[in-house]
Amino acid sequence: MAAIVGRGRIVGGKVLLENEAIFPEGALVEVQLVEVPLVATSHATASGAAHGLMEQLISESRRERQAAAEALGQLHEVAAVEALLEAMSDKAEEVRAAAEASVKLLGTAVLEALIIALVSGDRMRAAAERVIDYVDPNWQHSEIARRCVPRIGAVLQDQHGFYREREMAALLLGQIGDSSGVDPLIGALRDENRFVRSFAARALGKIGDRRAVRPLLQSLTDQEPGVHEAVSEALGMFRADAVDPLLDALESRDAMIRKGAAEALKQIGDPRALTPLLALLRDEDARVREAAIGAIGQIADERAIAPLSAALSDESPFVRLHAVQALARLEDPRVIPGLLQALGDPSEATSHRAASALQPYRNPELAMQLLERAMEDSAIAEAAMAMLSAVLEPQLADFSRSALELLAQASKLNALSVERDAYGKPKRQQFDLAWVRTRARAELKRRAEVARQ
Repeated sequence: MAAIVGRGRIVGGKVLLENEAIFPEGALVEVQLVEVPLVATSHATASGAAHGLMEQLISESRRERQAAAEALGQLHEVAAVEALLEAMSDKAEEVRAAAEASVKLLGTAVLEALIIALVSGDRMRAAAERVIDYVDPNWQHSEIARRCVPRIGAVLQDQHGFYREREMAALLLGQIGDSSGVDPLIGALRDENRFVRSFAARALGKIGDRRAVRPLLQSLTDQEPGVHEAVSEALGMFRADAVDPLLDALESRDAMIRKGAAEALKQIGDPRALTPLLALLRDEDARVREAAIGAIGQIADERAIAPLSAALSDESPFVRLHAVQALARLEDPRVIPGLLQALGDPSEATSHRAASALQPYRNPELAMQLLERAMEDSAIAEAAMAMLSAVLEPQLADFSRSALELLAQASKLNALSVERDAYGKPKRQQFDLAWVRTRARAELKRRAEVARQ
């Protein structure tokens, strides 16, 4: 008997279709169930069966939910993808696995739905993320993804939606990389949520459309540090296309713009920026000076040695630290006097970085100068030991390590408060630190001269 399929459910792992359409409307009749094997289901029957199966996915029976998830994949019903994605969050592991397998079975036919699910609620997004790379490993570069850009852009522009969905929309537009996504991303630079603004900035950098340069420069005034950093990174991604606008931005009255422009130029490393960056070493804002030094260090031009050495006297410890790091990048013996000066910096981070920056030069005289400063600082002592080990004979290097260890021990004892007895006399005698220094220094110098002969 022919049947017009209506609703359905699962019994015993098979699809049962309610044959109700042949009865008059409102007739009080017993509904006949016709058992239809899945392999014999026609396309016309499949759509009706899928509707019932999707409802069956919320059955209280775990076995029925699992069977429905499996059957929907075999029916190859594209319209069931959203229901299957929801089922991938089912409380039962068997149902989740069956739903995931069915989505994978549907393949690229559901790719568009999966992409849109990425900008949906958390559960749908998480489910789509689990399967989309399996369906198409290069989905971001597909024509289907490009067709989704307008819909994703609409999600990004919806200020009434959840910010996580806008955030994901910005990320997706950057991954897809189509220029049609630039306008909504530019608009998102003014989004009320700082995370959305950050994602939008980085997406614009990935796309690389020059229309975004000016809006990004304007966004350097954003007071959120994370957004400011993202905008600077994005501008750096434009490489040569952004150099001229960034050079102009170095002269802005706004310190945040000057700082951001310098940070972007650091990524680019264009020599044309050296002179204006050197001028920023006299900027009134320490953050600008710090950013400028970072960019100068990336360019690594010998013309910067004198200005960077002068920056070692800057009032800001961060500027001084970045100046040491920039000098270290130059790998030029002319930076040694500045690095030796930095060994006495009140900031340990700066003095220790200077010590490590001196190690590659490896000469006995320099090692002795390091040793002069190693008496009270174990980090500088380590740098001195490393340098002496490189320039002296093995046996002398062993001695240098022993001497420096003795110095470190003597320094430690010298720093201890002296314990006294009831009569005020010391319970123990301290090391004569001056004697230890003199003895070790003289012996090291003598052996270094022997090694050079």
